[in-house]
Amino acid sequence: MDPGLMALLAVMCLVMLSISMLRRSERRRATAREVTREQVARIREQRDIGSSLDELLVRLEQFSRDINAQIETRCVKIETLIRDADARIAQLERLRGASGGDGTGGNAGPAPGITAPAAERRRLEAGSMPAVGGLPTAERRPRETPSEVPMAARRTQVYTLADGGASATTIARDLRMPLGEVELLLKLRQYGT
Repeated sequence: MDPGLMALLAVMCLVMLSISMLRRSERRRATAREVTREQVARIREQRDIGSSLDELLVRLEQFSRDINAQIETRCVKIETLIRDADARIAQLERLRGASGGDGTGGNAGPAPGITAPAAERRRLEAGSMPAVGGLPTAERRPRETPSEVPMAARRTQVYTLADGGASATTIARDLRMPLGEVELLLKLRQYGT
């Protein structure tokens, strides 16, 4: 073989080898650039997520403050309503104590704030019936308040009348007790408590 041809072949191999090495180095550079770009994109994404989380935390904190303020406001309103109710109960008990506790009150007219049907009911409970058609009123025995008769005695009276065949309505009327209380006592007896 001709030495010139050999030299030409050697030069060509060197050129091809150098071209292939250049391409590899370019690929490495391109890969390094892509990796750098990906890392920068990840960092930006993490920053965005972090700022979104920070905003979310701020909003949640504000929301919890608003909820706490609403709860405190409602608690204050409830406490005010409870105090008002207690004051009204105390006022009613004072009025009841001033009227003798039996519901008659010694007054001819209804107490302030009591409607006409309620005043009529109080008069009936007190023992007098209104005149009907010009007939005189019938007197009834004075009503004992539930607090004057012990619970055990009332229960015994209810059970005795019930054993005698009286209905709950009759028992309530005869003993001057609320119908609901009589029915409750009879139900409790029925269930053995």
